[in-house]
Amino acid sequence: MDSAHPTLEDLEALLALRSDDGVLSIYVDADPAEKRSSTPAWQIRLKNQLRALRSNSGLGADALETALSEADAAIEDAVSSGTTGRTRVLFHSREIVRSFGFGLPLRTHAEFAERAFVRPLVVALDRGAPYGVVIASKAGIRILESRLGTMADLQNYEFEDPGAPRDRRGPAAANPARGQQGVTHLERVEAHDEEQRKRFMIGRIDDVLEQAARREWVDLVLAGTAAVLDEALQARQSIPVLRLDANLGNHAEAEVGEATWQVVTDSRDARRASLVRSLIEGVDAGEPMVAGAIAASLALLEGRVAVLAFDDGLALSGRRDADGAIISLNVDATEGSREDRVIDRLIALALSTSAEVVPLDGNQADGLAEYGGVLARLRW
Repeated sequence: MDSAHPTLEDLEALLALRSDDGVLSIYVDADPAEKRSSTPAWQIRLKNQLRALRSNSGLGADALETALSEADAAIEDAVSSGTTGRTRVLFHSREIVRSFGFGLPLRTHAEFAERAFVRPLVVALDRGAPYGVVIASKAGIRILESRLGTMADLQNYEFEDPGAPRDRRGPAAANPARGQQGVTHLERVEAHDEEQRKRFMIGRIDDVLEQAARREWVDLVLAGTAAVLDEALQARQSIPVLRLDANLGNHAEAEVGEATWQVVTDSRDARRASLVRSLIEGVDAGEPMVAGAIAASLALLEGRVAVLAFDDGLALSGRRDADGAIISLNVDATEGSREDRVIDRLIALALSTSAEVVPLDGNQADGLAEYGGVLARLRW
């Protein structure tokens, strides 16, 4: 099982794959809480999924058994208690094999079809998009990154001030008058230290922003005594900055992940809700928009789509033409060829034309219901 996280390039390769012999798509939720059992529950769930596949394989029982036999070692690796990552993902065919492991939980699921089932991976890449964490304290700055639910330390900057006065005591306090001078001296030392820390933190801003750009962070969480960083970063307006009033300096990576996940999720949910409102307002205002899978596919083929938003709960089938455009949502129509995964087809077209892909669920997805579950903002 690869420890590397999936990338957009992996997604594009999987979406482009079509195999007459079939593609196994397997997702395993290896919940650590189930690890103590001699036979973890996730292994049983996957066995049940594979049993269901055997009873209903669209490509035939023989093709499925051949595929399962060829992928046996990879499947064993995916369900092993020794494999890292809460979620293990396997795509296996004679043309391509891809496996991934990451921390974001996905439902255990298995499919066998001519094309890879990648929509859960699309949702994972959206929900688990990378964000940075900067924890500031008197000791320095700690930088971490969360990617697909896995938090990892990246860098530590220790605060050192060789120019600070070493004697923090000041004059002896035996004489009350000189004792007052001692308080003044201590305040002066502390003010000096605070000023040096501010300069130290501001001096790290370019490093933080360089990491953010290079590692494609979607959000940046500031924790600890990071007010000066907050002000400076907000002024740059290069990335959403989220403030968390918590002292996380000595916390383990997983604990930092737990502490920051909710504030990031809430912020992203709010931005998605705002996006849905703006899309619907755009329709009402007559802006360049299209609604529904059929219209969206045509606009995607023309390279006109800037943002593709869809209800992740949609399971649409239909027909498509030779160019890949969805021409009907009736699988029994006579024209074109059958397309069992209309949304996946839209995702593939969006990625190939650099459109932003936004899967929605819950109340946000409900807002798209009257538009066929699909709304697209056009470039022109």
